[in-house]
Amino acid sequence: MRLKYLSLCLLGLSLSGCAQHVTKSNSIAQNQSTAQRAIQGINAIYEYPNFDYRGGVKLNIEQNSTQGKNNAKKTLKPIDRALEQKLNQYLKQQNIQLSHAQKQAVLQEASKNEHYSLNEVFGKGAGYFESILKDLQFNYDGTVNYRQKIATFNVDAKYQKPNLLVHARIPSVIDFKESKFYSNIFSLMPYLANPQDQNQFAFYDFSKYKNDIANVDVKAFVEFLKQSGATTYVLAPENQVKTIALTADDKAKGAVEKIRIQSTVDELMLQAELYALVNRTYLVDSVLKVDTSKVAKVLSDEYEAEEDASAEITDEAVNAAAAEAVDADPAQRAMYELHEAITNHLNDQGHEASDTEYAADATAESASDDAYSQDDEHSAAVDTAQEESSEGEYSEEASSRILSEEQCSALEKNVVEARMGDVAYCDYHYDIDVIAADTPSDAQLAKSNQAKQKEKLNDTFADYDQNQLVTAEQFKQLWSAHKSEIEASMPPPSKRTPLVMDVVLDAQGRAIHMDYDLAFDYELLQRKLNVKFDMEILNYGNATKIDRQALSQAKSFQEAFKGSLIETFTGKSETPSSEGESEANTLSWDEQLEDLASKVYLQTDSYDKTYKAVFIAKLTQEKPALVKQYSAKDLQEIASVYAYIFSDEDIYSLEGQPLEKVQALQEKHHLNEDSQFDQSLGNDVDRIVEGVLDTHQSTVEVQKLSKQYKSAEAIFARYYVQKFTVENTVEKSELAELHKTAKVLAKAYVALKAENFKPALIQSLDDNAAQFIDYAIFKESYQALLDANIK
Repeated sequence: MRLKYLSLCLLGLSLSGCAQHVTKSNSIAQNQSTAQRAIQGINAIYEYPNFDYRGGVKLNIEQNSTQGKNNAKKTLKPIDRALEQKLNQYLKQQNIQLSHAQKQAVLQEASKNEHYSLNEVFGKGAGYFESILKDLQFNYDGTVNYRQKIATFNVDAKYQKPNLLVHARIPSVIDFKESKFYSNIFSLMPYLANPQDQNQFAFYDFSKYKNDIANVDVKAFVEFLKQSGATTYVLAPENQVKTIALTADDKAKGAVEKIRIQSTVDELMLQAELYALVNRTYLVDSVLKVDTSKVAKVLSDEYEAEEDASAEITDEAVNAAAAEAVDADPAQRAMYELHEAITNHLNDQGHEASDTEYAADATAESASDDAYSQDDEHSAAVDTAQEESSEGEYSEEASSRILSEEQCSALEKNVVEARMGDVAYCDYHYDIDVIAADTPSDAQLAKSNQAKQKEKLNDTFADYDQNQLVTAEQFKQLWSAHKSEIEASMPPPSKRTPLVMDVVLDAQGRAIHMDYDLAFDYELLQRKLNVKFDMEILNYGNATKIDRQALSQAKSFQEAFKGSLIETFTGKSETPSSEGESEANTLSWDEQLEDLASKVYLQTDSYDKTYKAVFIAKLTQEKPALVKQYSAKDLQEIASVYAYIFSDEDIYSLEGQPLEKVQALQEKHHLNEDSQFDQSLGNDVDRIVEGVLDTHQSTVEVQKLSKQYKSAEAIFARYYVQKFTVENTVEKSELAELHKTAKVLAKAYVALKAENFKPALIQSLDDNAAQFIDYAIFKESYQALLDANIK
């Protein structure tokens, strides 16, 4: 947990102050407390001009022995049988027949919305992962040289089995004098680099930050690091810091004392966070001397640049998406190709409306607008008066149906009384899930309360930020004053992650070895993770020399990547992956719903029943708890109301007794106001069903025409004429020209579908024909013949 000693020292390399420190003989003072000796030993890394370091990290995952047997036979969460039973009842009452596979698809989608336990997600691969970690070794080493303002950090990873050896070493160098960071990441994957660069460093130039680094108050920065590092020992009770016996290995390295502190990760993280809060302004303004106004301007400029770039990228993305959509939709692609050909052809003929014609049209429209304006104003006044006269009555009636936040909260405790409309209203307006799938556990509630307490604690400590250094001793006073709030913001002691830290000191009182032992207990995973980290510090004042010659041949990362596989992978690869291709061949949930709607409509020839089938499928997927809450009869009634409310009148309308029945159901389920409906759910289902109906209707019409006309060209021409006359008023004298135009478009359709279209096919079209060309109808006709499988 004290990695910040090393990482912050690396930043300090750029500071001249560290370079001026001289070697001190800090022999162990017996009159100091144990904690003070540990602090002094660790601070030795700031007192010498250079030193070497090395160490390793060991990870080990084990399954909790008490729970291992119980989980050996555990499989993924099964389908909710109560939900399956409710779905079967609903479909049976609706006389809807779905295959076993279709019903399973709906239930599986619902199960995806349930929260799997982390242990289930962890899966059977946990054992293999544990085995790999046991045989995986992580080591590191390097040198820090303050005077030369340079440091190295080398990572070494090895995985070894009797018949397998994988070994990778990644060297890195940070040079504040040259303002460059060097690394050879190609040692990890050499085949991704160009052959000539596989054994060389690449660098990142950070010289643009050189002036900012030079502004740092070095002495103040070093003192801040010392005080920050001391907090752990200063805050620890005396019984948690003690001297323990040295091992033979310790003595061989010249150790004379070993100090152990026993704490928890939770406490150390909270200490670091709160200490940073009380010193934030001091660190930013007085130590790092950051010009906040300059930073704000830079951020503003970068934001504007990102906005411009984002807009440009968005435009490109939209254009690319449009092009991709056109490629994926043959009807749309054909429509655009036809549009371009006809436009070019008519333009070549000089087909342009004159300015005088437009002026005449504008004058006529203006006169017409003036004529109607007075009538519009009178009509608006009458409408307003009528609305105001009924508004009071409507408001009073509506308010009696709408629940307050308190009423919604009360429904959480009595879900039996909850109506469908109330559930939707409470969720939308107050974010209250009346019918929650899971009740929060005691552990979840405790964690939520701890988070709230921690937020209050952060606010309290932020008030102590006064732009002056708060020392470790001063921070201890604040910590003690708020001990009760601090305890409340952390898990109980038995639930905290234990941490043991050992500091080994030599005869001069310098830290020469540090060990960290952390034990994480993941109850939900039913696993324990043990992390052992050690760091050895050696050669104080006589560190290994860093070879700058190897750095002189380095290239920038951009140059090193040029022409390599990395460049290909990050920007130029256009080959689709097999995974992407397989995903493209998999139906999305919306596509499954469309398929369901199509099959149900073919069975029933009913908008109402099709809507209900899709409604229950989508509701089951999105809100399974709601489906389990209501009976199959209730769900059928709710679906009936949704079908009536969200459908277009020309597709599905009710009158007489059926209408009265639906209105009664609205009252029963509190589905009267717009705010009591799940608008997204209702509209999505209607969109799916209406799309299926449109496709089905057009397919039926085309199939009827196929019995009268033998060629695809003739069928297209006739279908186009039918659709055009439905949407446009065509005089008898214009029918001949419409049919003539439709025949030309039909020839174009056949050629476009066969991918041998030529502009010569539409050469007979002229100005008169232009008024009978509707590209949307052309696309609709094209798609209709595709859906009907007309060859």
